[in-house]
Amino acid sequence: MMLAEKVVFIYDGDCGFCTKAAKALKGLDKTHKMEVVPFQTLSHDARSGISEEEFRQKAYLFSGNEKFAGASAINKAYSIAMGTGWAYKLYTFPVVRQIEDFVYTIVAKNRHKLPGGKPECKL
Repeated sequence: MMLAEKVVFIYDGDCGFCTKAAKALKGLDKTHKMEVVPFQTLSHDARSGISEEEFRQKAYLFSGNEKFAGASAINKAYSIAMGTGWAYKLYTFPVVRQIEDFVYTIVAKNRHKLPGGKPECKL
């Protein structure tokens, strides 16, 4: 799979919380334009130079030649899935971006404590 050829949302498949969130995203995908895959299924060549550690830290979305990570990836994914641009457009406002990036970091660091979380989720 060449990431630049399609829209691909990539998450940590070893994390129960991340897996539940990815399944919810896939369920919302009305456009069927996005592939939702755990990074563990990607070949080394398909990882676009992103390390395993980086994939464990953040979700990623590739759309064409663009790469989004963390809260940016989540917002872009929801915009694509719902066929609207509002989630990502809202994220581009500096104050909103700062708040969402902060919240994403807190959630990522505590994902093992959230519903579906397990010890393997701890960063």
